[in-house]
Amino acid sequence: MKKRQFRQAGFTLVEIIVVLVVLAILAAFTIPAMLGFVEDARSKATIAQAREVYTAGQSAAGEMYGVYDGGTLTEEAYSDYKQTFAQKIVDLVGSDLGITKAVGGNNPQASDNSLEVGTKFTLFYSDANKIAQNRNKFYHASAAKVWIDSTLEGAVTTSLDFHVKAVWFVDGSKKYLVEILEDPTFGGPKTTVYKRSGDTWQAM
Repeated sequence: MKKRQFRQAGFTLVEIIVVLVVLAILAAFTIPAMLGFVEDARSKATIAQAREVYTAGQSAAGEMYGVYDGGTLTEEAYSDYKQTFAQKIVDLVGSDLGITKAVGGNNPQASDNSLEVGTKFTLFYSDANKIAQNRNKFYHASAAKVWIDSTLEGAVTTSLDFHVKAVWFVDGSKKYLVEILEDPTFGGPKTTVYKRSGDTWQAM
């Protein structure tokens, strides 16, 4: 009787090993799937944030067009216009996205927690190779670039009839970048998500 009770007190070593093997097999199947769900959720969240920037940019364009009554600007006033344009976008979505600084002027350059507005990105994004090269240089945390331009494709003028041609947004972790291209000249309209791999962005 004592021997029988002793045998019922626990599992044998073989039984424990079998259970561990089964658990390892289940983990091998479920963990990658769970990680995939997490990555998919993060990329979708970054897309939503980039679209917030795009929508805010279109709203700012319409508002500023109304304020300036569709007129033209001197070069100096034009530089101030870009800074004001950037600030309006930051005012609309900055608190939600962790963006605290607006960057415009003659030579805008984004950094962490900033939003850059420019009109001469055509010079840098005129072909696929340049797009890739310049995309890889943009990896700041919680930062965005907004490319505004006139309705004339490829033209950069001081006309206030601007719309958003492209948006680049990097999330706070610097792991994901969303590129929204609206201009057909540059492959739009389309939205692409990239993940950081070393020093480059790789399309997901």
